[in-house]
Amino acid sequence: MSLNIFTEIKSGDMRFDSILGIFVCLFTIAVIAVVVIYMVKNIPKLLILKRELKTVKRVSALPDALTVEGEIVSIRSEQVTRWDIQYTATIVYMVGQRSFYVDLTFLNRGSLRVGQKFNILCDSGDPMISTAADGSNITALQKLFFRQVRALVLFPIFFFVAYMTLLGYLSGRIEPGD
Repeated sequence: MSLNIFTEIKSGDMRFDSILGIFVCLFTIAVIAVVVIYMVKNIPKLLILKRELKTVKRVSALPDALTVEGEIVSIRSEQVTRWDIQYTATIVYMVGQRSFYVDLTFLNRGSLRVGQKFNILCDSGDPMISTAADGSNITALQKLFFRQVRALVLFPIFFFVAYMTLLGYLSGRIEPGD
């Protein structure tokens, strides 16, 4: 295979190797683009989960955290994997005479209902920062965070292996059925 494909294109001496070289270059660019777009799309989600996990862990570890009762006012669900459903519950709770709203994330909690009462731990200094008192919010955020990290690591590896396998087939070093 010639190293200078564009010289062959200019001269009109296009052979199968040259066309294959162009295909490999375009395929390489496409694979890199897919991996970069995936990473750019999912890294902000990972950072949001990390920040939220750090905040709820801090609140649950506070010795002077307030335990208040909240009520679920709305629930949104999202299918995360084939087996897991992420529920985001908007909960209203009162501290003193002020009411606060918080969105808490749960995993596989199909028993959540609008109007259900829920115990909330909130920071006594800043009642806006809160978490579920039973720790289910922390568990869900940890699972979602590690799932996101695993996907961000495995996705480029999968594409690299598929790319190298295809190049092996194209170069004739790997025969189909090996």
